Amino acid sequence: HVGAAPLASAPSPTATALGISLFCTGQLGNLYHHYLLSTLRKPGEKGYKVPKGGLFGLVCCPHYTFELMSWLGVAVVANHRAHYHGLLGFVCYLMGRSHATMQWYRARMDGKHPDQRIPPNWKRLVPLVY
Repeated sequence: HVGAAPLASAPSPTATALGISLFCTGQLGNLYHHYLLSTLRKPGEKGYKVPKGGLFGLVCCPHYTFELMSWLGVAVVANHRAHYHGLLGFVCYLMGRSHATMQWYRARMDGKHPDQRIPPNWKRLVPLVY
């Protein structure tokens, strides 16, 4: 099948180590940022806040950033076109989701309360870029 052939027979030990490192770092980063989101409000508290901590000072969706890092690690270890195409699909999807999230924050956070101030130069998904 066209496009079904692997890029190489097997990844090198270096590529395997890199891929596993990317995957583990991505999973831990995703977990950490989900933890920050889950502890954003104290019990009984209502209302929305701009998340803080971790990479939330740079991007509105760092959990997406780390999820993409994990999928990049999988693609590096698998070394197969299908995985890179899947990664591209995830990138496009999460770029759209992070854009919608940024619009949601901008529409609802007025900045009058310290918990509702969007950081200056806040990006969507990739620190300092997008």
